[in-house]
Amino acid sequence: MKYAIRTVAFFFTILVFGAFVSAPLSGKLKRGFAALKEYNYFEAKKQFYKALKRDSVAAGYGLSVIYGRDDNPFYQIDSAFKFITLAATKYPELEAKTKADYTELGIDSMAISRQVNHVDSLFYNAASAKNTLSAWQYFVDFHKSQPYYDDAIEKRNEIAFHLAADTNTSAAYRNYVDQYPDADQIFEAGKRYNRLLYEEQTKEGRVLDFQRFIEENPESPYVSDAEYRVYEKATAPGTLEVYRQFIAENPTNENVNRAWRNIYALEVGELSARSIAAFSMRYPDYPFSDELKTDFQLATTRFYPIQENGLWGFIDDKGEVRIEPAYEWVEPFSESLASVGKNEKVAFINKAGQLITKFDFEDAYAFRSGYSVVVKNDLYGVINRLGKWIAEPVYQDVGEFSEGFFYAENEAGYGYLDENGNKVIDFYFENATDFKNGLAIVQKDGKYGIINTHGELISDFEYDWIEPFRTDRNPSRFKKGDLFGLVDQVGAVVVDSEYTHIGDFSEGLALAANNKTYGFINTKGDTIIDFKYTFSPAVLKFSTFQNGYVRIYQKDKVGVIDTADTKIFPAIFENIGEFSGKLIPVVKKDKWGYADLNVNLAIPYKFDEVGNFHDSVAVVSKNGLFGLIDTLGRTKVDFKYKSIVLIDSLMLVSDTAYGLIDMNENILVPFIYSNAEVIDKYIIRFENGENQGGDYYDLSQRKFLWRRKS
Repeated sequence: MKYAIRTVAFFFTILVFGAFVSAPLSGKLKRGFAALKEYNYFEAKKQFYKALKRDSVAAGYGLSVIYGRDDNPFYQIDSAFKFITLAATKYPELEAKTKADYTELGIDSMAISRQVNHVDSLFYNAASAKNTLSAWQYFVDFHKSQPYYDDAIEKRNEIAFHLAADTNTSAAYRNYVDQYPDADQIFEAGKRYNRLLYEEQTKEGRVLDFQRFIEENPESPYVSDAEYRVYEKATAPGTLEVYRQFIAENPTNENVNRAWRNIYALEVGELSARSIAAFSMRYPDYPFSDELKTDFQLATTRFYPIQENGLWGFIDDKGEVRIEPAYEWVEPFSESLASVGKNEKVAFINKAGQLITKFDFEDAYAFRSGYSVVVKNDLYGVINRLGKWIAEPVYQDVGEFSEGFFYAENEAGYGYLDENGNKVIDFYFENATDFKNGLAIVQKDGKYGIINTHGELISDFEYDWIEPFRTDRNPSRFKKGDLFGLVDQVGAVVVDSEYTHIGDFSEGLALAANNKTYGFINTKGDTIIDFKYTFSPAVLKFSTFQNGYVRIYQKDKVGVIDTADTKIFPAIFENIGEFSGKLIPVVKKDKWGYADLNVNLAIPYKFDEVGNFHDSVAVVSKNGLFGLIDTLGRTKVDFKYKSIVLIDSLMLVSDTAYGLIDMNENILVPFIYSNAEVIDKYIIRFENGENQGGDYYDLSQRKFLWRRKS
């Protein structure tokens, strides 16, 4: 796997398909994208699957588009994620000619990056609707797009911290520290854990209690206090004899040096050459060296890939080279380990630059939950963080570790392994998925069913499709023939296959369609909002509630209602943007403007594209070029850029090249780069050319952290 570079997505996720001209592209791809352009999803899906083996990037991209759009019955964000991940992983490996061919289909690194961001946004919206610890954890485990990833981590960590605080025991905080070592609250959680543990184990105040605490918790910051309590009680008389006895009985106590200093003071008295010489002869084991030894944990330091002279290494968040460029490629660190390549083989290194495995693998996936799936001799296996085999490489396929299981495939079919690599569910399925909320979807004789973690079938093989159980509350959709229904976590049918479409649940409601009309049902299948709205594939683009509101489609017009079916915006617009803030994007006569919350037109219809306002400005476009306006519709930045991405008070923009400017259009980074990527909330990576490394710009300091020498 080559180091994957995600480019910065435009403010809007727009899928554009290029014109189809004669080029050395497979007929399956051409037919697939032609069908997709015509919204013939069945034909497009069929053609892309046929092309997947030969053209995994283009076909994977096309399948992700299908699965990631909710205007078709194949809408399934897990599959959308799977196929765009395939495309993004394989794209850097393509030859230049193939990449050029793919541009005719509208596929390049930017298109792939936009689709990655789009898919991740779907998962982010699903997690936002639930706003539970498990929902955010699921998002963090599998989705890295910015700004969603950092925001999801912060929300997950905050919820988990409040749960630990409610319990307020050392065990609760220890669990938090173990699970979320990079959280903003980690220092506070660690501080509370250590304080409570110390108080709980030494509440009797006995020397024995303090000694036991020291022995059982050698890494605690309260060891110092506990050791001082032992020292204080043992040396209370203050004589040479008690200090000597303390040293003999407590050789590892940090106050041994304090005792030595007191012996020194008592023995030497006058600091003369003679007395010191005499003391040194009498006490040859007196410690003269400093004992202060503190290492700041490497795990708290961010690492970024760099390239010099064709080889890859890493710098830290201060711009210092921590791992010298010595590899043909590198992947970002995951769980403090990174895969690196040399001589077409893969190994893992730690943040000290030490190899934890040999270059034994043809491929390797990032560590997740302490495990990595690797490929050796074209077969899949699993290793742990020590580089030891958990499952030998004897399988045709292995999934990521999920809820205590790996799915795996051998000659007999799919089955499941536990965390020790032992077979726990027999290998006889035609296909299998990861366990989610204690359930997995499996296939037999072309039909799908549901099993639990004991391998017990809780729903017969009778479905043409079942979506994974993404939450422990909502039922999952299934399909029989051309109709959709709902099944719950015990395999009971909640809604029989009676709807032509069922959307994702959000805020407890899901769109349900009966041919030409649609309404909304709850998780029990009850109709909450009557089937009175006009159904078309277009409505599927905005079929989920957000913050209590959903856009509806009625007689070719779009409006907004709340969960009680109260009309917030009447259905008088051709389209409506995201319903948030005080000004809402609206469309009439194919032009965008903004309406206030009283449905008064606040900014006239004159833009080709618009976004929501942030900090009183919004990115909008005219005639294919982007600029900024304020809430009064006044132009703050002229319409002259091909793209604008707002980053706090800065703008990442492009015209003929990428650069960085402030709100006064002062140039911070010159327009000389062919690509740009927001790495995290601190760093932008600017690049020139494919696989040429990049220059890292520190947003907080507004200067380059590191620049390539060549």
